[in-house]
Amino acid sequence: MEEPMAISVEIEMSPLVVEIPVVQQSSAPTEDVEMQPLMTVVPLVVTHTVVLPPPSEAILTGKDTVFALIIGINDYIKSDELKPLDGAVNDAKEFRKYLEEVLHVPVDNILSIENRDATRSKIMSGFRTHFIENSRIPDGGETTMIFYFAGHGSRAATTRNMIARDMKVETICPVDERTQDAAGQHIHSIPDYVLGWLLQELSQKKGSNITVILDSCHSGGIARRGEGKSRAAETDSTKIPAELDSHLWKGQSLKKPYRMWEPSATSHVLLAACQADETARELGDTYGEKRPGGRFTKHLLENLRWAPLGHITYQELIDRVPMWSDQKPHCGGDRIQRVVFNGNYPKAGRRSVPLVLYDPKATSPTSLEPKRTQPGGVEHNPDAGADEISSLFKVDMGTVAGVVTETEFTAYDLHGTLLCVMVAHTVLAQHSILRQKDRPFIDIPALSRAEVSDWKNDSMILHVYTPSDFPHTDALFSPTRTVTPRFVQASSLTDAQIALSVDRKSGEVVVEPRTPTMRKALDKVSFPMTPNPSHLLDAIDGVAHFNYFLDRVNAEDPVKGVTLEMHRLKGDFPHREPDDRGNLVQGDVARFASDDNAIYGFKICSKFPEDLYAYLFYFDPETFTIQEWYSPEGRNSAPLKTNGFVTVGMGGERAFEFTMEDGQVTSSGFIKLFVTREYVDLRWIKQTTEPFKADFKGTGRLKARTETFNKLATWDALTVVLTMTAGATTT
Repeated sequence: MEEPMAISVEIEMSPLVVEIPVVQQSSAPTEDVEMQPLMTVVPLVVTHTVVLPPPSEAILTGKDTVFALIIGINDYIKSDELKPLDGAVNDAKEFRKYLEEVLHVPVDNILSIENRDATRSKIMSGFRTHFIENSRIPDGGETTMIFYFAGHGSRAATTRNMIARDMKVETICPVDERTQDAAGQHIHSIPDYVLGWLLQELSQKKGSNITVILDSCHSGGIARRGEGKSRAAETDSTKIPAELDSHLWKGQSLKKPYRMWEPSATSHVLLAACQADETARELGDTYGEKRPGGRFTKHLLENLRWAPLGHITYQELIDRVPMWSDQKPHCGGDRIQRVVFNGNYPKAGRRSVPLVLYDPKATSPTSLEPKRTQPGGVEHNPDAGADEISSLFKVDMGTVAGVVTETEFTAYDLHGTLLCVMVAHTVLAQHSILRQKDRPFIDIPALSRAEVSDWKNDSMILHVYTPSDFPHTDALFSPTRTVTPRFVQASSLTDAQIALSVDRKSGEVVVEPRTPTMRKALDKVSFPMTPNPSHLLDAIDGVAHFNYFLDRVNAEDPVKGVTLEMHRLKGDFPHREPDDRGNLVQGDVARFASDDNAIYGFKICSKFPEDLYAYLFYFDPETFTIQEWYSPEGRNSAPLKTNGFVTVGMGGERAFEFTMEDGQVTSSGFIKLFVTREYVDLRWIKQTTEPFKADFKGTGRLKARTETFNKLATWDALTVVLTMTAGATTT
């Protein structure tokens, strides 16, 4: 806690005029003489010590402070190619109104740029001055920063070696796009990778609590069209020259996430009006009184006003916005499971998922929707039985996540009050149907959530061996413990998946992996003990989570024809492409030499006869952490096409580097690729906090028992071992 500060303040007041009478003393008689008083000016200075309170957390970090840059463009200068819009400026004004009326954002914290003012130069400079160089936003803090754009978008051709779909990138259109500046230079649109670079620069300086909202197509043409006024450029934007905006990154590192719409971008969360190859629409009476606007912004604002702030995540928010047949809103970024406009929560801990009322008459999982009349409750279906209505709910966790029949969940309302226990009775790959465990059944209010309280999945149990002199054995395996972790004591070293011991010199806990997969990477690793020995239970629980998903495969019905390639890249940003070394992955191993100048990218290829969703994770065996490297852009369109591929880290996307500690001879890690036929939210697999750190929390408890998987064969996984050496490259 910050200590109070004592300062001395000198207060200079008006000068004090002092009249000093003069008295003449003499033994001799004198004549009466009129004596004038002596006048003097004395400056008056008072010194006072003031004790100031310590700076508040909000002042130091920007917590609960919002800054926004809002852009709305109806009337483009090049009106023959960028037709006038009707509702983009209304969208911008309504979004500002929401910030001021609901979030109570001060007007000085909002920069609005509309119509003719929204030139390319003003948008770029406004982003820098209002966000990056704004002294009122603390560096590295928690300030909420929002970039909102409503207007035309387009696509632009790229140079030959730009890795992009159809050799085009997505752009947003400033008001003066396709005109010329004072020097006669063509004014281009703003490409996605340029915005991505600015967002990354902002994230590194001011913090990652950044939300980007685009009411325009973000892919397949950033456009708005359909019923009512079309919001689509008549033609693609002019080809982007290689040197455009290159002053931003010249001399800078290339190993960052750049692209605006990168699914796993670490700098921001993106809320976009539609998916790839779709168009966004604006309608004529969106805001009443015949005021047009984008239907995406309209429904987004309705749900932002409806949901109690602090109790809904980005993904849950976008799931509440309608999915129209020709326009399906999209949520991207690796923080989409965090609370809206609060990028710093949750940091670690058990995963909770929203409860959705299950309609037993629904014919497919995609038709399952919550039935609500108001924020406080759930509307019952009058055609179903009372028990059927109030007892069945759907959660987006299934067999891929480790859920089995009889897995137990604890339900909480939005205030964290315990409601009841639920049990999984139907489990598919991507979701499960839960039934309230005990009668009488209770009504579950809207925005309630559930977390696993008892996995009841024997395959998730980690078998841990401890020698007789291990000092924490009783704490780990006490029969009286109130929480049953995801591990049990192994009867022998042979039966163990990990072995624990204590280093006699350092006092650190030594973890020795015993599984074949982990032993490909390292023999043992040690961690300092936290001051609280009971934390060891949570730490081993995290190790169990790591091991389970590292070895996760669908052995019963694998998905064949999917491969993972790793390439060293050449070229400058944003034109990086594989070099001539070819695929570094040979079998299930990729070996390469340490090189400070090397960057890498990956290619996921498929010959499977159906389109697939792909998810890429990095498992670090030295810390037992799991990083998300790639996930699909959304649930409505599988990006990994038959006989196609998806790139990760190439072109203007996020590139990867691998480093070794000084003195290391070799270092290894694992890349895990999951593929599914249907969208599955796997982001929660991430384990970004090291289990042996004091702020790590467990991932849910589990009882040891044998259980048969209720498995739907719609997924598979493969693992590649990355081994970097300090010597020459081996392929």
